Amino acid sequence: MFPAEPFDFNEYADSCNYLYGVTPRPHWITSYYGGHSIKVILKRFGGNIIFSNGLRDPYSSGGVLEDISHSIIAFNTPKGSHCLDILPSREDD
Repeated sequence: MFPAEPFDFNEYADSCNYLYGVTPRPHWITSYYGGHSIKVILKRFGGNIIFSNGLRDPYSSGGVLEDISHSIIAFNTPKGSHCLDILPSREDD
């Protein structure tokens, strides 16, 4: 459906510059805000956040699973999932 095509950043940057007059900065967001450690970033910029995680959700492993501060907390539901209602029932439900 989609044939493989190698990605050439220099070609992409030239195209952006030609079409829009800008040059992409692929590492800007992590250079400016950090981003390599969610805990550091949230301590610096966050507050009053509740992360709700259903641990049966495969995406939960990429979530915030531990409290970061007194106002940034993680609430984990061991048998929860964001799409639990569309899954078939199980004996352990």
